Amino acid sequence: MAVIRANYELARERAAALLDSQRITSPPVKVHEIAGFLGLNIKEARWPQPHSNEIQGYLNWGTKEIVLNAEDSFTRKRFTIAHEIGHVKLHEHDLENDPDLGIMFRQNMREVNPDHREREANYFAACLLMPSNMVRRFYSVMGIADLATMFIVSESAMSYRIESLKKEGVI
Repeated sequence: MAVIRANYELARERAAALLDSQRITSPPVKVHEIAGFLGLNIKEARWPQPHSNEIQGYLNWGTKEIVLNAEDSFTRKRFTIAHEIGHVKLHEHDLENDPDLGIMFRQNMREVNPDHREREANYFAACLLMPSNMVRRFYSVMGIADLATMFIVSESAMSYRIESLKKEGVI
């Protein structure tokens, strides 16, 4: 089975357009408010074992709800919200045809997800929560921990984002 390439450029463009439309120019990005603007409600749930540590959340396209794992940290929940918003902005047509698309299983950030839509939604989430122009503005004067605090993301997410921006030649 061939791996479909993720369209990271589209994910970056859609995240930037959403930030522009909301006039967000400084961290932290208020993903709860963005979800509300898009007509999405957010709720939390607890999953029974063995799934409680596997599922971060999902998008119920029919009810326009983002359902978060209540056991997750606040920063993980923010990333999950941004990820599900990514599905809305990138995969609305696919969501109509595949309501299970919005289920996000926990995976190591450094592992490559075989589903290009999941990779796109993850990249969208990183671009939305940690926009390159904002990270670049503060990167030279702040460490990873302080940046993570400012952007309200985990240190591992910020580290991964900075590595990615370095590879892209942004910082």
